[in-house]
Amino acid sequence: MNRLFVFPSVLLSLGLALGSCSQKATEATGTTPSDVAMSAVAPDPAQLNGRWLITTLNGTAVPAGEPDRAAHLIFDSATGRLSGSTSCNRLMGSYTATGNTLTFNQVGSTRMACVGPNVEQQVMTVLNTPGLTYQLSTDNQLTLLSGTAPVAVLMREAQ
Repeated sequence: MNRLFVFPSVLLSLGLALGSCSQKATEATGTTPSDVAMSAVAPDPAQLNGRWLITTLNGTAVPAGEPDRAAHLIFDSATGRLSGSTSCNRLMGSYTATGNTLTFNQVGSTRMACVGPNVEQQVMTVLNTPGLTYQLSTDNQLTLLSGTAPVAVLMREAQ
């Protein structure tokens, strides 16, 4: 009679022990599903503060251009204001960051004539995309996503 209760208890204990060992082996390797570890929890909106250079739009690298004309965004979490450059014109507006959702509001730009290639239209399209989410990586990279597709990648500019 005692053997009927002992055998299932031993199997249960063995299963739990093996399950926890496989988890610890994964933790010991330190591997992550992607090349750069992204935050799994909702980021702190204050981490957006500062100037971010736009390096990629819809999978295409953004040309560096002149430093003062480089496409970039500047976030101010204290006021919820957004400013920056489209690589041609200055932009301004506001934003809200709730959880990992990022919403841009009333974004406008100056209307200067621009010579040479620029990414103004692509930048404005991204900023007007509804339902954007964002991820911050451990290497100061900000990725804006529409669904699961990255629509913009930005790098924090060195202070």
